[in-house]
Amino acid sequence: MSNRTHFILAVIIVALILVDVSFNAANATTFLLRKLVDLIDYVAFWR
Repeated sequence: MSNRTHFILAVIIVALILVDVSFNAANATTFLLRKLVDLIDYVAFWR
């Protein structure tokens, strides 16, 4: 992937987080981060 593609993906991710914070009180972001922590704990268990 080129630098331009990375930049576009970063802008999209930041825009989605800003939309979530402004319209949804960051509920979706909080949910995804909690699921990510659960996944990290699950993977660490199998290590």
